Amino acid sequence: MVAGVGLSLLIIPLVKVVLAAVPHNVAGGAGGVFSTAQQLGGALGVAIVGTVFFSELEHRSFTGAFDHAVPVVVALFLAAGALALLLLRTAVREEAVADV
Repeated sequence: MVAGVGLSLLIIPLVKVVLAAVPHNVAGGAGGVFSTAQQLGGALGVAIVGTVFFSELEHRSFTGAFDHAVPVVVALFLAAGALALLLLRTAVREEAVADV
């Protein structure tokens, strides 16, 4: 539940930051690239966490495998948050984009 709320609070501002950094005439392409990257990141995250979980499930109980997968999920969310904070430094003001 915390991850879902966090993602919902992150996605909208992240799209705005990404699209603010591109000229208006290529905003559609930038939105498509962003959507593709978002889908690829989600699939990669599920693959990584699933690999950790199911590899641990061979040797441990369900709870033990879950306990080993949770730190991976937390680390991936922290990495995504750090990368999102780096994007804020690259954001371009709307007036600067309008001049391009």
